[in-house]
Amino acid sequence: MNKAPLFLEDQNLENGLIYYEYTLHHELRAASARLHGLIYLLNLSHTEEEEKRIKKLLGETLDEMDKVISDVSQKLSCRKDKSTIAKNHEDAH
Repeated sequence: MNKAPLFLEDQNLENGLIYYEYTLHHELRAASARLHGLIYLLNLSHTEEEEKRIKKLLGETLDEMDKVISDVSQKLSCRKDKSTIAKNHEDAH
């Protein structure tokens, strides 16, 4: 059995895990912290203008979180597809 593909597969898995860890810890946590801060500010706001601005920022932050989740989901799906293709190719030989 050739060990190179297993090594590359392990390395690809590790690189993928590093990407997901970064995404979760930085992008999603930052957006989550912004949401908490904006909700706090919304509770303090007194003018309609302030509330309108904060609600706009809330929507933008939620859109950002949705994009991050979609990107991660798409990357996971691509990895699954590549893994299936590689396994099928390996089984054929």
